[in-house]
This record gives sequence, C-alpha cells and structure tokens, in this order.
Amino acid sequence: MDQLKTFIFDLLFPRRCVGCSSWGMVLCAHCRESFRETTRICPACERPSIDGMTHPGCRKSTGIDGLVAAVVYQDAVRAVVHAMKYKWVTMLAPIVSQEMLRRMHAHPLEKLLVSKKGVLIPIPLHKSRERARGFNQSEIIARHLGQLLALQVESDMLTRVQATPPQVARSGKERRAAMHGAFAVPHPDRCKGKTVLLVDDVWTTGSTMREAGRVLKRSGALEVIGLVFARSEGRLV
Repeated sequence: MDQLKTFIFDLLFPRRCVGCSSWGMVLCAHCRESFRETTRICPACERPSIDGMTHPGCRKSTGIDGLVAAVVYQDAVRAVVHAMKYKWVTMLAPIVSQEMLRRMHAHPLEKLLVSKKGVLIPIPLHKSRERARGFNQSEIIARHLGQLLALQVESDMLTRVQATPPQVARSGKERRAAMHGAFAVPHPDRCKGKTVLLVDDVWTTGSTMREAGRVLKRSGALEVIGLVFARSEGRLV
C-alpha cells in the first residue's frame, strides 16, 4: 500500500532534483556522485588532523574531542542543505544520513564511536524557530543515523535558551560572540560520563558546535565528537 501511495504521489507531483532540477528524483545520481569528501581537521584550530581528533596541543577540558565531516559544503551539497532547511524537503534526510554513515565507515573515529556506544544529540533550534520551521533538520538527521547505527538519540538533553539571529552574513568573530550562552543542559546527570555524538547539518566556523560541546563537557560529558553532513572549507575570520 505504501509503495502504491508513493507511486501515485510521484505521478501527481513529479520530483525534481534539488541540485540540477532534472526530473525523476529528489536528488539525482549525478549530483550525489558530485559530493566531495572533506579533509580531516582538528575542530579546535581547523588545521589538518590525521584522524579528525583534536590536536594534543589544542585540547581543552571543555573543548570537543574530534570531528567527523562527510562532504564539502559546495554546489549540490549546498542545495541539499538549503532544500532541507528552507523548502521543507525532509525526504532528503535519509540520503544525508546514508552519506554520513558511508564516509564514517572509512573514518578512524568509527570504531571509537560505535564501541563506546555513545548517544546522538542533535544541535537544537530555539523553540520559536522550530515552531516557525516546523521541524529541526539536525534532529531528523540524528534519528535516521540512530537507526543506522543502533544508537540512542537524546533530543532533549541539550536545549537552546537563546534565539540567536541568522548567522549566514556574520563573520566568524560575530558568530562566536552570538553563540556564547546559547545552550543549556537541563539535567546534567543524564550526560555525565557519556560519549556524545553531536549532530548538525553544516560546520561553517564551528561556533555552534564548539559552544554546544563546551556546555555538554561542563555538564559532565566524557567525550564530545562532532558529526556533520557538510563542512565549509573556507574559514571565516
């Protein structure tokens, strides 16, 4: 019955690729194949890191411990993220999570993440923005990843207490200042001693994920590792 419904829906509302506008699929094979894998970086200084872990010299007690980024934030990838956020094309979430998992399989952090049975925590939106948008794209991605990895998703462990303005046109310094104090952990005992996989769609300057990681670490998280679909390779100062 579900396949019949999907067939009828596709017949009445033909899908177009969000990347190139070709007919037939929400993301065509050509655009998906154009995704380019990112280089591995230290999430503190953003310089190359062999395994994506934070450099020993960059480590801080409240800093995140590593970063797994799947693809470069450009071209078709940018179109996918934009369509999910602003055009409500949530059917892209399974594709995004599959791409993240596919690249995780070749990442040195994979064994660490799976063996420690971490919890997935999506970067939260402020309640006002989530109401306006109708969903949190990071939470949808996290739930698909949770199914693929057989890991628990804790969407209420981290909350957003400040409604920060859109960050697109801001410099890196402005983003860092805007994010300070944006998050809270309502029940610190729930994350104490946990390995946390912090899930978001895009790493641009890293300000959002670093601040979220700082709050989780201060609340007792043992390790915090960023897990993102796309990473911008141009730094904002």
